[in-house]
Amino acid sequence: MAKNTPAKDPRKGDDRNLVIVDQDFGQPDLEDRMWLFWLRNRVLILSFLALIIAAILGYIAFLAGKEYSLRSLQDEYQTVGEKPDEKLFFARAHANTPLAGVAALEAADKLYEEKDYAGAAGTYAEARKNFDVKNSFEAMFAGRALSGEAFARIYAGEREKGAELLDLLAKNPAYPNAFRGQAGYSLALLAYEKNDLDGARNRLDSMSRELGGNNPWLLKVSRLLADIPALSKPEPVPAVGEPAPEPAPEKSADSQAK
Repeated sequence: MAKNTPAKDPRKGDDRNLVIVDQDFGQPDLEDRMWLFWLRNRVLILSFLALIIAAILGYIAFLAGKEYSLRSLQDEYQTVGEKPDEKLFFARAHANTPLAGVAALEAADKLYEEKDYAGAAGTYAEARKNFDVKNSFEAMFAGRALSGEAFARIYAGEREKGAELLDLLAKNPAYPNAFRGQAGYSLALLAYEKNDLDGARNRLDSMSRELGGNNPWLLKVSRLLADIPALSKPEPVPAVGEPAPEPAPEKSADSQAK
């Protein structure tokens, strides 16, 4: 009779899931665990570090290249002639950069001085496309370009379009208050020319509310109101059927004596 052989323990002889650990690692501390983690994941860690280093080096190279490109652009700008077409050639060759906007702005000023108002208006519009109004520094140039375009269009006979641009400038707090004040003041004068007294008054009131107390255009508003009293808001007139306010009773002689 054959002896009953004990069933083989499936765990014996199968060491695929076992990890050989030295006696020193029987109770591993934090440093040991970190070493084991490094051994098991060093390829992944090194690859990740290599990517980070490559990204940092790439960013440094980008900044260096950008600085070199800016210096090169500035050097090129110094060689540009003073004629409007020369300025515009540079601006269009380097579009979407602030320096291109400055070149176009100078070209527009030249055309404005030559009384080519239609050409100046288009060039001012081209200039302001190169500036970001969200940047406080570039917003100054953008406001200057928008103001120039508005007045160029007015002098070119496009009064309504010019007024729209002035309104856009006056209402946008991203532009410097100096340009907004000039726009609001000019709009008030345009309304007064059309005998729109209410429109002129409302524009002057908006300037007083929105602009800072030190804005020089508010001083001009005070002088304008002194020169043209009709622009001051009239006293409210009682509605039809509404009794006028009774005059204050005169004090009697006895009360005056007291």
